[in-house]
This record gives sequence, C-alpha cells and structure tokens, in this order.
Amino acid sequence: GGSISLNGSSTSASAGAMADEASLFNIFSSGHYDVSSTQGNAGTIVFQSEGDISLFAATLDASAKYRGGTIKIGDNWRGSFDSAQDRQGNLSYSTTTTINQATTLNVNGIEGNGGAIIIWSNQSTRFEGIATAKSHNGNGGTIEISSKDNLSIWQHATTDASSENGKAGTLLLDPKNITIATSGIGATVSYFALTDPNADT
Repeated sequence: GGSISLNGSSTSASAGAMADEASLFNIFSSGHYDVSSTQGNAGTIVFQSEGDISLFAATLDASAKYRGGTIKIGDNWRGSFDSAQDRQGNLSYSTTTTINQATTLNVNGIEGNGGAIIIWSNQSTRFEGIATAKSHNGNGGTIEISSKDNLSIWQHATTDASSENGKAGTLLLDPKNITIATSGIGATVSYFALTDPNADT
C-alpha cells in the first residue's frame, strides 16, 4: 500500500499508512490518496485535525486484492481513542467534517474482507460522498458516519459494505442528532430531522 505522512509544514514517508495530520489547522483537500495494493493488503489513510476537515472532489483509495485497508477522517471508531498513545493527546477530534458528492472513499477487498471507513466530528458531520467497503470472496467491511453532535446525510450520499460471496458488512450512524436531506450540501433543502429528545442529559 505504501505510505505518506503530512504534518503541518513537514512531510515524511514510512510503510503501511498515509496520514494528513494538522492539529489546530483546517484541512481542505481535493487530492488523490492511494494506499491500495494489487498483491496484498491495503494500508491506512488518516485525516486528523482539531479544526475543520473538508474533502471536495477528493479520492481516498485503500482497496486491495486481499484485505481492504482503513480510512479515518476526524477520529477513530465511535469517536474513541484506540491506543494509549491516542489517549495522551497525540491524535485529535475534528470540529466539523464535510465530504461532498464528488468525493470517494474506498476500502474494498477482493479475496479478503472489506476494510473500515470512520468519519467523525465533535460538532457537525456533513456527508454526501461515496463510501464503499465491499468484498468479493470475503465479508463486507464497516462504515461509520457519525458525530458527537450533528450528522447530516445529503441527497447523493452512497454507502456500500456488501459482499458477493460472504457476509454483508455494517453501516453505523451514531450522532446525537441526524438530518436526512433531499438536496445537496449548501442548498436550501427539505429534510427529515431526528433530534435527541434528551439533549441536556
């Protein structure tokens, strides 16, 4: 899968992961990030910031011949730190995360299982992109699109964690409040809102 690590004004390379980390800075990207593998397992792509993360017409590919990789945008699974190093503050939550309809996130596997996509924010997640964690001969992967507070799913949003010959994967939507809209990001929309009735608890 290869590896690229971006941290503020510095760039370094290592094996197995691709990271775009800029604590205290906003991230806006329309780039192409590729840690896929045609021979083995895919790598990991991480976008981490304490500010706002916006992906507009970006492509993140962690697909593989065997096991799909991992894409983390904003934080870890269910907004939880997954190691002692994370708990010491080396990773951070994004304030808002926005993924527009021209952005694709792929962690597909062919012979192995689909990978994992985690999209998170502390305040607001807006998703209208394409996220796939499919598999051919393995099991489908996992996709989480969540926020500690507000989640908006827009008209063109597409997710797929299916498997042709294995078990289907999972999609987790786990915010406090959720809005499912009938138009695109930035438009005047009609929508169906699911609001936490115990917002003060």
